[in-house]
Amino acid sequence: MSSYAIEEVEKSGYPVIVFTGYFAGEAGQEVTKVVQEILQVKKKNRIIFDLTKCSIINSPGIAALSDIVMTVSEDYKGKVFLIGLDKSKKMLLQMTGVLVNAETGDSVEEIISRA
Repeated sequence: MSSYAIEEVEKSGYPVIVFTGYFAGEAGQEVTKVVQEILQVKKKNRIIFDLTKCSIINSPGIAALSDIVMTVSEDYKGKVFLIGLDKSKKMLLQMTGVLVNAETGDSVEEIISRA
């Protein structure tokens, strides 16, 4: 059994990736595939990540998130929005530079209202 789950839903035209569980290397690879499909097939460059149910993010998970954020912002001139960050996840993502090119919010509705 996998230690994570990835679900892609759409809300008000925005792709939302709901991540549950342990965000490690394998999960990062799977999320990257989902993001590539959103960017290349669905032609959307504003992606919301819901990490509310993410239990922990390890170094390979941080690296994957960082790569995703850079790809979306630099290669596709888009934006990644992160919701569901507790204090420790937010601090970790700030310290590792992930939040330099990503935005955070409290809910999907909040992100959509200001995006």
